[in-house]
Amino acid sequence: SKLPDYGYWNLRKERMSKYRFQEDKIRNLGAGLLLWHVLQKNRMDYCTIVSNAYGKPFIRNSEFQFNLSHSGDYAVCSYGNGESGIDIESYNNVDFEIAERFFDKREAQLVKEYGEKMFVRLWTLKESFIKVEGKGLNYPLNSFRICPSIMRKLEHINGTYLFSVANDSYVESDERFHFTEF
Repeated sequence: SKLPDYGYWNLRKERMSKYRFQEDKIRNLGAGLLLWHVLQKNRMDYCTIVSNAYGKPFIRNSEFQFNLSHSGDYAVCSYGNGESGIDIESYNNVDFEIAERFFDKREAQLVKEYGEKMFVRLWTLKESFIKVEGKGLNYPLNSFRICPSIMRKLEHINGTYLFSVANDSYVESDERFHFTEF
């Protein structure tokens, strides 16, 4: 109730109202506050944000792009001049039938072989890609393939590995995309 009643804040409040649990509303608010901070840092107005037909927010008349995600105890924001997609997932008790139903056959096989962590890796990479496209789940998850076998370790920082995915046959060899995992 203390958020402004204009521009993108109205959209954020509308999205927050759809969540049933208070924790989900707080994560959504956290993502919105991250974006607000990024926009202030870059001297941009929160009021210039509009949504496309699928609900993906963007800044009108600007090359500056952003993307938000939240899950568990975290909210994240990616931003810059150019397309961007980000996903973060906390996971417990993964439903492996999702991979069978919605992933490419080779991806589903990897999930069978390597389990929960592989499922989450593939899910977050796929969701990041469809968020760049801006069509949400209207872009079928089984219409493109992520190849995690071609990942290479780049760096180890404070106990965390940073990975990069080199382009191969996934996403129709579209060289516009670079995937990174943290």
